[in-house]
Amino acid sequence: MSITEISPFDNDRRDDPIMVPCPPKWQGSTLMIGRHAFGRKGELEFYVKQILAEAESAVDLPSEQAQFMLDFFTMHPQWEQKQSKGVLAIRKLPDGNGNYCFNLVKRGGLGLTDISYIITLANLDWRHRRLVSQSEIEVPNQRANVVAALRNEVDDTIDNARLVIFADGPSVPSVLTPDAVVYRHNCHIDHAPPNTFAVLVGEWLADRDLATIEITAGDNITRHTLIDRDLAATWKRYHDDRAELRAVTPDENQNVEREQRRRLGLAR
Repeated sequence: MSITEISPFDNDRRDDPIMVPCPPKWQGSTLMIGRHAFGRKGELEFYVKQILAEAESAVDLPSEQAQFMLDFFTMHPQWEQKQSKGVLAIRKLPDGNGNYCFNLVKRGGLGLTDISYIITLANLDWRHRRLVSQSEIEVPNQRANVVAALRNEVDDTIDNARLVIFADGPSVPSVLTPDAVVYRHNCHIDHAPPNTFAVLVGEWLADRDLATIEITAGDNITRHTLIDRDLAATWKRYHDDRAELRAVTPDENQNVEREQRRRLGLAR
């Protein structure tokens, strides 16, 4: 999900005041965002994730949290483009991949523009207390965009898995937690180990030159996809032949992601 039409209720908000950001500032090795102080990037990441996890979906964030996230997002490499025409509020919405992301409620009937806290954090060079230059993030962004395109290319596989898993009803027993139940309306379709999505992507890209993989631009209207449709078909076959998909609860999905980070040495 990148941009959507906002509801008639939101259209009535055209005269609401535009939020005014206050960019974060460094005080020695501490990053100040409003009244909040962060000594490590991990602390900031945890706080942002907590806001996302606790927020109610499709509802404006409370004013204090919204102001914090607005200030935080001024560090996003595409902030000027994202906030064009002004921001009225910030919301949590589904991202189309079974997870949630932040969205800026735009002024002037421009709808909802998604904005990534992950990209914002990646743009922050904590060691040197600066934002990363455009040339430095070009290659990481290329990989991130290719990975996004690869995920979008297997959307129908994910959707079909959901249909098959819940063919007999709206719920199934959990494969991870004894006596737990997974419900179709809020489940996550997860790649079971050892062939997690990250593993499949990494193995498939290992023999390919990332710079030669062309993808659609992907903006606030369209999503990234592979331009070479033969290559897209090759990736889809590779993925579908190896992926074992399962339905998990939102809590189980968070636990799976936490365990994967721990194994990679990224646990907070």
